[in-house]
Amino acid sequence: MKLTLEYDLLKKVMHNFYTVTNIRSSVYDGNYVKIMAYPEQHSKFCEFMHNNPTTRQNCIKSNVTAFKECKKNESLVIYTCHAGLTEVVAPLKDNHVIIGYIVFGQITTIEDTALHMQTLKTLCQQYGLYSLDCTELITDIQYHSEEKIQALAQLLEACTYYVMYKGIIRLNRNGFLTKLDHYIDQHIADKITIHDLCIEFMMSRTKLYDVINDSLNTSIGRYITVKRIEHAKKLLVETDSTITEIAELTGFTEYNYFCSVFKKEVGITANQYRFDNLTPTINTDRPMQ
Repeated sequence: MKLTLEYDLLKKVMHNFYTVTNIRSSVYDGNYVKIMAYPEQHSKFCEFMHNNPTTRQNCIKSNVTAFKECKKNESLVIYTCHAGLTEVVAPLKDNHVIIGYIVFGQITTIEDTALHMQTLKTLCQQYGLYSLDCTELITDIQYHSEEKIQALAQLLEACTYYVMYKGIIRLNRNGFLTKLDHYIDQHIADKITIHDLCIEFMMSRTKLYDVINDSLNTSIGRYITVKRIEHAKKLLVETDSTITEIAELTGFTEYNYFCSVFKKEVGITANQYRFDNLTPTINTDRPMQ
């Protein structure tokens, strides 16, 4: 997956997040590769973990597990890493396609310093790291209550919306993606098959899947479904077409299936979406009371 990144603007957002929270954050692409962190340096304890080959692999595994859960649920995830520290990951979405993740963490919900120190010492002993002086290493691990972590998580989520709205991180819509979007838009009401796409782009199935995976990091079926729902949202607001008609116009042959997919993707029913986005009409013939 190729991303376009406004490096300076992203760094500014992460700097501002750190200024307000004093918490380190990192940005990863859709393939779980780190793009940027602010500050760049880990906490002392996490730096120690990353400098050990075994514990570093477990750090990576903790991140990837959280990313996969975030991708599966398409929502923010609060989790505990292998070292017992609390972290939060939020998805970055470009037209409902997850293209990356923002993470903050290396904090603890254990308020008692002595208990926290003993917990980390026990963990390190399990890894055979008996000479570790936890007193020095945990000095920069912040304690936050679960309630505050929830609030910080919502702040992080707001940052993701800002980053995507401003186009600070976005999917690199290369020639293939531009043509794919155009093809889907032109055939939004039709059944689109892999065979159709292979003919359109003159590619074998294997090559098509490789290009799609490299460009989107999601399945073509998922991508088409998202495009159909986005078009349905537009029709709900801009036309008087019935829900049944809109289902047909966006390629859903079954009304109930359309309603089910719409609610899953948008979070509310199609009827509710239309109602929530109606523009009130003001009668200008009557004087204001």
